[in-house]
Amino acid sequence: MPKQDKVKTQDIVILYTVQHLTTEEIGQIFKMTRQSICKRLKQAGISSHQGEWVTMPCDFCGSPINIRRCKWRKSNKHYCNNECYYASLENPACKNNDRPNLSVYATHSDHIKATHHNNPNVKPIWDGANI
Repeated sequence: MPKQDKVKTQDIVILYTVQHLTTEEIGQIFKMTRQSICKRLKQAGISSHQGEWVTMPCDFCGSPINIRRCKWRKSNKHYCNNECYYASLENPACKNNDRPNLSVYATHSDHIKATHHNNPNVKPIWDGANI
Protein backbone atom coordinates (compact mmCIF):
# COMPACT_ATOMS: atom_id res chain seq x y z
CA MET A 1 0.00 0.00 0.00
CA PRO A 2 1.84 3.14 -1.20
CA LYS A 3 1.67 6.28 0.89
CA GLN A 4 0.15 9.39 -0.67
CA ASP A 5 3.43 11.33 -0.80
CA LYS A 6 5.25 8.37 -2.43
CA VAL A 7 2.76 8.09 -5.31
CA LYS A 8 4.20 9.65 -8.45
CA THR A 9 1.92 12.12 -10.17
CA GLN A 10 3.18 10.80 -13.52
CA ASP A 11 1.77 7.35 -12.66
CA ILE A 12 -1.62 8.93 -11.97
CA VAL A 13 -1.48 10.88 -15.25
CA ILE A 14 -0.71 7.71 -17.25
CA LEU A 15 -3.57 5.78 -15.64
CA TYR A 16 -5.96 8.65 -16.35
CA THR A 17 -4.95 9.65 -19.89
CA VAL A 18 -3.56 6.43 -21.39
CA GLN A 19 -5.43 3.62 -19.63
CA HIS A 20 -8.52 5.82 -19.18
CA LEU A 21 -9.30 4.80 -15.60
CA THR A 22 -11.68 6.99 -13.60
CA THR A 23 -10.39 9.06 -10.69
CA GLU A 24 -12.28 6.73 -8.35
CA GLU A 25 -10.55 3.64 -9.82
CA ILE A 26 -7.13 5.32 -9.56
CA GLY A 27 -7.92 6.25 -5.95
CA GLN A 28 -8.69 2.61 -5.15
CA ILE A 29 -5.35 1.53 -6.63
CA PHE A 30 -3.30 4.04 -4.63
CA LYS A 31 -5.58 4.12 -1.53
CA MET A 32 -6.30 7.82 -2.09
CA THR A 33 -9.53 9.77 -2.35
CA ARG A 34 -11.04 10.73 -5.70
CA GLN A 35 -10.60 14.39 -4.74
CA SER A 36 -6.86 14.00 -4.08
CA ILE A 37 -6.46 12.32 -7.49
CA CYS A 38 -8.31 15.24 -9.13
CA LYS A 39 -6.06 17.69 -7.31
CA ARG A 40 -2.91 15.91 -8.51
CA LEU A 41 -4.21 15.86 -12.10
CA LYS A 42 -5.06 19.55 -11.96
CA GLN A 43 -1.56 20.34 -10.64
CA ALA A 44 -0.10 18.37 -13.55
CA GLY A 45 -2.16 20.42 -16.03
CA ILE A 46 -4.44 17.54 -17.06
CA SER A 47 -8.02 18.46 -17.93
CA SER A 48 -11.00 16.17 -17.45
CA HIS A 49 -11.42 16.08 -21.24
CA GLN A 50 -8.11 14.27 -21.61
CA GLY A 51 -9.25 11.33 -19.49
CA GLU A 52 -12.92 11.19 -20.43
CA TRP A 53 -12.46 11.15 -24.20
CA VAL A 54 -10.65 8.39 -26.08
CA THR A 55 -9.20 8.93 -29.56
CA MET A 56 -9.00 5.76 -31.61
CA PRO A 57 -9.31 4.62 -35.25
CA CYS A 58 -12.64 3.52 -36.70
CA ASP A 59 -12.70 -0.29 -36.82
CA PHE A 60 -13.88 -0.25 -40.43
CA CYS A 61 -12.27 2.67 -42.28
CA GLY A 62 -9.47 3.61 -39.86
CA SER A 63 -10.29 7.33 -39.60
CA PRO A 64 -9.68 8.77 -36.12
CA ILE A 65 -12.73 9.19 -33.88
CA ASN A 66 -13.25 10.65 -30.40
CA ILE A 67 -15.60 8.77 -28.11
CA ARG A 68 -16.44 9.02 -24.42
CA ARG A 69 -14.66 6.65 -22.07
CA CYS A 70 -17.93 5.02 -20.94
CA LYS A 71 -18.89 4.16 -24.55
CA TRP A 72 -15.33 2.99 -25.29
CA ARG A 73 -15.53 0.52 -22.39
CA LYS A 74 -18.93 -0.90 -23.37
CA SER A 75 -17.94 -2.15 -26.81
CA ASN A 76 -14.89 -3.69 -28.44
CA LYS A 77 -15.81 -2.29 -31.89
CA HIS A 78 -16.19 1.44 -32.62
CA TYR A 79 -17.27 3.10 -35.84
CA CYS A 80 -17.18 6.71 -37.01
CA ASN A 81 -20.72 6.59 -38.49
CA ASN A 82 -23.60 4.27 -39.33
CA GLU A 83 -22.30 3.66 -42.85
CA CYS A 84 -19.09 2.13 -41.50
CA TYR A 85 -21.04 0.07 -38.98
CA TYR A 86 -23.41 -1.40 -41.57
CA ALA A 87 -20.60 -1.93 -44.08
CA SER A 88 -18.72 -3.96 -41.46
CA LEU A 89 -21.76 -6.24 -41.06
CA GLU A 90 -21.84 -7.16 -44.72
CA ASN A 91 -20.55 -10.65 -45.33
CA PRO A 92 -19.18 -11.15 -48.86
CA ALA A 93 -19.91 -14.88 -48.62
CA CYS A 94 -23.65 -14.11 -48.30
CA LYS A 95 -23.84 -13.00 -51.93
CA ASN A 96 -23.24 -16.57 -53.18
CA ASN A 97 -26.45 -18.62 -52.90
CA ASP A 98 -25.11 -21.89 -54.30
CA ARG A 99 -26.17 -24.95 -52.25
CA PRO A 100 -22.68 -25.60 -50.71
CA ASN A 101 -22.69 -22.05 -49.34
CA LEU A 102 -26.09 -22.28 -47.60
CA SER A 103 -26.67 -23.16 -43.94
CA VAL A 104 -29.68 -23.13 -41.61
CA TYR A 105 -29.30 -22.29 -37.93
CA ALA A 106 -31.71 -22.90 -35.03
CA THR A 107 -32.02 -19.21 -34.17
CA HIS A 108 -31.14 -15.86 -35.64
CA SER A 109 -28.61 -15.28 -32.88
CA ASP A 110 -26.86 -18.54 -33.82
CA HIS A 111 -26.70 -17.33 -37.43
CA ILE A 112 -25.12 -14.00 -36.36
CA LYS A 113 -22.63 -15.75 -34.06
CA ALA A 114 -21.56 -18.16 -36.81
CA THR A 115 -21.40 -15.78 -39.78
CA HIS A 116 -20.46 -12.41 -38.31
CA HIS A 117 -18.50 -13.42 -35.21
CA ASN A 118 -16.94 -16.60 -36.66
CA ASN A 119 -17.86 -18.64 -33.59
CA PRO A 120 -16.82 -22.26 -34.31
CA ASN A 121 -18.99 -23.61 -31.45
CA VAL A 122 -22.25 -22.79 -33.27
CA LYS A 123 -23.27 -25.63 -35.57
CA PRO A 124 -25.97 -25.36 -38.26
CA ILE A 125 -28.98 -27.68 -38.16
CA TRP A 126 -28.66 -28.06 -41.93
CA ASP A 127 -25.51 -27.46 -43.97
CA GLY A 128 -25.62 -27.43 -47.78
CA ALA A 129 -21.90 -28.20 -47.97
CA ASN A 130 -22.52 -31.69 -46.56
CA ILE A 131 -25.06 -32.75 -49.22
